[in-house]
Amino acid sequence: MVAYVTQMLWKSVDYDKAYWNQCVDFVRDFSASNYLPIGTFNWSAINGWNSGSPFNSHWQRVFYKPGLVPSEGDIVFFKTTTKNKYGHVAIAWTNSTADSLTIVEQNAGDGNGDGKYADAIQIASTPYRNGIRGDVAGWFTYLK
Repeated sequence: MVAYVTQMLWKSVDYDKAYWNQCVDFVRDFSASNYLPIGTFNWSAINGWNSGSPFNSHWQRVFYKPGLVPSEGDIVFFKTTTKNKYGHVAIAWTNSTADSLTIVEQNAGDGNGDGKYADAIQIASTPYRNGIRGDVAGWFTYLK
């Protein structure tokens, strides 16, 4: 996982070749590259969360509660906001705590999917309750 993230930082990926470089594209590419297959999320991050764990029996859905911390490699889902009706999805990274979440994400800037600048794949730190990205709904963790 570390090697994949290191090689992808400040780049972008359009996994499904539709709608440019979206957050879901990065998560799907990350999962495929690390042999943790997932589905399409039905075209948006929030649909992936709302539909439960549709990908396969190896993913477990965890609802966020204060004090819970996702593990490195978990798929973290953010709720919708007034400016973003699609939600957001990212990969949990090292150094997450009960107060602050460290993630690897794509398309977090202005959300236009161009894959440049703040929309490129990057590591970020964010609170679990966030008006810009949206509050964390929870995450999917891969059961080995």
